[in-house]
Amino acid sequence: MWILLTQRPWHYWISFVLVAAVGLGLVATMIGYYRKVLSNKYPRHDQ
Repeated sequence: MWILLTQRPWHYWISFVLVAAVGLGLVATMIGYYRKVLSNKYPRHDQ
């Protein structure tokens, strides 16, 4: 049993992919919110 606990898992790299995907998703959500909600609430005043 202790051999299984000391082995390095082969799938550790998946965590980096998941963290990057979550980070990009959060940034995309914030940009989408800004473009759809805040830009309509505070329109630009071009002259």
